[in-house]
Amino acid sequence: MTFLRAQGLIQPELPSVFSTNRGSDVPYWAVSFDLVMIVDGRNLRYEARWPPSKEGEETSQDQVVHARGQTCIAAAFKPGTS
Repeated sequence: MTFLRAQGLIQPELPSVFSTNRGSDVPYWAVSFDLVMIVDGRNLRYEARWPPSKEGEETSQDQVVHARGQTCIAAAFKPGTS
């Protein structure tokens, strides 16, 4: 997500009062994005989408998938489960 910083779409933030670094004057980069999980048979696919959708909204059409991955969840099913 380096393009967000390079294009000036995000700005450094100071740690919040809930952070273990609260009170620090050292800014950090924070990226908000949607992590979408899709169960596809016995596989779990996941995608990092930006920009994030607003609170309570479904994913929007202007979101772009910037990263994706997949893992097998078959071991989590009892034998004979489809």
